[in-house]
Amino acid sequence: MKKLALIVLVLSLSVSSYAFNTPTESPKNDKLHAEISKMLNTITLEFDADVLTANVTFTVTTKGEIVVLAVDTDNQELESRVKSKLNYKKVSVKSERNGIIYIVPLKLVK
Repeated sequence: MKKLALIVLVLSLSVSSYAFNTPTESPKNDKLHAEISKMLNTITLEFDADVLTANVTFTVTTKGEIVVLAVDTDNQELESRVKSKLNYKKVSVKSERNGIIYIVPLKLVK
């Protein structure tokens, strides 16, 4: 009986971890990428390194608003500027369903 309970526990944990796994690839949407690039093109930032990089994780609501979920970077000022430029801004691309997560790489060169 103990073995059966252990098997059921392991099986339920493995199934639940598979069900809640997020995709590692971002869906391709060239029109959305172009709009994001246009919004972020106006960022002015002084930095010491030759290159600053970030990965911007966001979703688009059914109303066409960008909701920034995370900005993966070591530079706090860059993170703040990206969030202020993108969060809750309207885009012409509307999500057909909720929950699509986009990841856009960002690179600033001195």
